[in-house]
Amino acid sequence: MEANEKTSVDEWRFGSVLMTFISLLAGAVLILCVVAIAMMACSIVLNNSIWIAG
Repeated sequence: MEANEKTSVDEWRFGSVLMTFISLLAGAVLILCVVAIAMMACSIVLNNSIWIAG
């Protein structure tokens, strides 16, 4: 009986750690996407302003 409870606790702990890792990974990917989009937008704006000024 105790062995079964311990196994379920270990599985739950592993699942929660896995979910935390996945959420952190998703957050990091989201931040990277936002940064990449912002950099692309800035470069496009800079290129357009240089082209207009030129």
